[in-house]
Amino acid sequence: MEIDDNNVPEQQDDSYVEIYSKWAIFGFSIFPSFIFGGVLLMLNLYAAGFKKAVYRVLIFLLAYLFAIDIITSEILLALKINIVDYKVDLTNLNKTYLIILGLSTSFNVIGGLILTQYFFRKYFPDNDYYPKSIAKPVLIIVAVLVLGRLLMG
Repeated sequence: MEIDDNNVPEQQDDSYVEIYSKWAIFGFSIFPSFIFGGVLLMLNLYAAGFKKAVYRVLIFLLAYLFAIDIITSEILLALKINIVDYKVDLTNLNKTYLIILGLSTSFNVIGGLILTQYFFRKYFPDNDYYPKSIAKPVLIIVAVLVLGRLLMG
C-alpha cells in the first residue's frame, strides 16, 4: 500500500515495532546534537514504515543546520567574535566560549523540540509503542567521542 500524506505506514505488519522514545530523541538532540536525535527519529520512521517521512526529516535537518549556521555566523559577526583563531581553554571559561556554548545548546534544544513535538507527535501520536534500548546509540556516541579525542591528541 502506498503512503499518501496521511499518517498511514506504507506496509501494515502484525508484529510490533520497537522505536526510540520521544525522550531519547530529545535527549540525544541536546547532547551531542539535534542531528543525532534526527537520525534516531529517522530510524523510527523507517522501522515503522514511514519511508517518505524519513526524507522529510532529513530535509528538515539539512535546512535547520543551514539556518543555524547563518544565524550563528550573523550573531558572532555582530558581537565581533572571530572563531577561526579561537582556542578553547577549559581552565579559563571566557565570554566567547560561553556564548558559543549557549548558542549551540539553544539551537539543539529548539531542534529537539521540533523533532519531538512536531515530527514524532505527527507520526507516533499515541504513546502505545515499545521503547527501544538506547544502549547502542550511547555506545556509538562514546566511541565517536573517544576516537575523536584520540585523533585530536
